[in-house]
Amino acid sequence: MKRFLFCFQIFTISILGACDSNFDQCSHDLKYLSGGNKPVIAITGKDNSVKDSCQYLIDFNYWFKDNAVSRKGSLLIHNDAFYVRLKESQSGFVRYFDFTKKAHDAYEVEMLVDGKKYVIKIIVEEVVVKNNQQYHVFRFIDSFEFKNNRTDTIIIASLNKGILGSYFTYNRNGVNIMLMPEGELLDDMIDYSNVEKRNLN
Repeated sequence: MKRFLFCFQIFTISILGACDSNFDQCSHDLKYLSGGNKPVIAITGKDNSVKDSCQYLIDFNYWFKDNAVSRKGSLLIHNDAFYVRLKESQSGFVRYFDFTKKAHDAYEVEMLVDGKKYVIKIIVEEVVVKNNQQYHVFRFIDSFEFKNNRTDTIIIASLNKGILGSYFTYNRNGVNIMLMPEGELLDDMIDYSNVEKRNLN
């Protein structure tokens, strides 16, 4: 037991030490969002309960088939990724937004919520670059329900800027439908010519 605790402490110190050594990178231009017009996962501020410069507060929303999750949580920047941990969840930090992935890469995230393990499937839709800054467009598969139809969630994020914007999407007759766009969607960088915006009703 003592050996386990010692190993855990070493692991924790190694993560926090890496963040502390990159304080400027972790805090650089990270955007906080509150009130309306927030993405489905939104960084709302700095987590002052810890000294780690890389940890932030988030509002997290995800619609599993049998569980609509809307909770507060924490986001940790480490090793070219955003790690997410939810309050009242049995999971620790999980590697959620992986900025080492390239366009069209797919990966999965396992998260334990309310005693049940869920597998979240993610595809990097595209990676766009502006002024030497990379922005990843993440597609979360089958993650929202609209009129009894399952849809995907698009979230735009940057390792140095944070989580910018989101919307729900599905394809109908060759047209990509966009629902509930929130935040910044980088209209000057991403081609939305084949996207039709619709309101939820």
